[in-house]
Amino acid sequence: MLTIGEIMTKEIVYYDPSHAKACAEFCRERKIYFMPSVEDDFVYYQIQPDDTFARRELIDPSRKAELVTDVIYKLNGELIRRLRNLTAELMGMDTYNMISEEVITAGNRFKPIIKDRMKIKSLIDSQLVNELVGAFVKTQADDLLMRVRKRLPRQIEDESWAEIQDKFLNQIDSDIIYAITPILVFRTRREWVDKLKVVSPQESIFKEDVYEKLRYNSLLYVMDHGARIGMVHFSDYNSLPVFTDTFKRLHHLEREMIKALMTRKLQVKDIWRIHQFEPPPIPDKEVKNLTDRKGGDGDALLKHHDLEKFYLKTLLVLYNYTREGEELPYTPIKHPNTINLLRNRVAHSNDLVELVDNSRSNLIYDFKSFAAFFRQQKALDIALKQVSSHNFFMSLTQV
Repeated sequence: MLTIGEIMTKEIVYYDPSHAKACAEFCRERKIYFMPSVEDDFVYYQIQPDDTFARRELIDPSRKAELVTDVIYKLNGELIRRLRNLTAELMGMDTYNMISEEVITAGNRFKPIIKDRMKIKSLIDSQLVNELVGAFVKTQADDLLMRVRKRLPRQIEDESWAEIQDKFLNQIDSDIIYAITPILVFRTRREWVDKLKVVSPQESIFKEDVYEKLRYNSLLYVMDHGARIGMVHFSDYNSLPVFTDTFKRLHHLEREMIKALMTRKLQVKDIWRIHQFEPPPIPDKEVKNLTDRKGGDGDALLKHHDLEKFYLKTLLVLYNYTREGEELPYTPIKHPNTINLLRNRVAHSNDLVELVDNSRSNLIYDFKSFAAFFRQQKALDIALKQVSSHNFFMSLTQV
């Protein structure tokens, strides 16, 4: 099965504020609602009803409260570790319990400040972490150090405490930022990203989850290890790899059905009987050619080479056909007509995803045609799995 990485567009068109009007026309023509930003892989610009663009980010807004808690948790952890290291050696004992209580209290007092910062700039990056740490130093650091000093079991000389204070504040302003940022940014961008707008290059193009995402956002970011590597639009399914892959899978289904039909020992008269149905499901030409080859012998068995000469549509009819008193040794294929429609689209090189209006020059693709194509592919996928599984288990009984 093809993956998103095999059909995605690597040449990305980015939002350019100096060409805002052209960007709006680009979006309207293609029925897309956002364009990627040049400044950050997790930023995009969403088109508004008046054709202006609003800056957005790939952070799920419903989880901002959790994000604030996560920031506090990471900051507290680093502050406790550093204060513990600075005081333990001087005190000759582990100061974790005393320090952790005071740091957590300071963190809770700092929470409203983080919430305010998130309202202004909710994209999590090194700049925001820098701002948060700087705000902590200004509002909480001195008070925290004073409280920690009071909690210690013995008095520390002013000179020694001043040294601890200097080291702690210097570390907050430099090293601690680099300690927190990679962890926080990585967690944010891997776990808090808006799932409806992002797809992995390793995902199957016919995965139900991908269809649901395209139903809500016809254009998706392709993200790999936290970096944007491409984009995919539902019209990208109109590509040679999809045609080729579909043709191969249809051919595979034909081979597997023939293998299964050979075990049933069908005869020429079964073809005659099916041909009498209204409307006839097997073309006259196929019936005549078969009858001529067999010399009009209705009891002659259908050989492998006979079945190979039938169209896919006929094989599907034969696969689901039951003789009087016969119980099929396998599960019938549920949507044979849907699979045959897919075969015709591929065989005649029709667009797999159609335009809304072929007479217009601008490329406005029809999602309804994509939805129909997706259903056809799912029907093919299910049929192929069913028939292949049947043949596999039959092979085990023949050993």
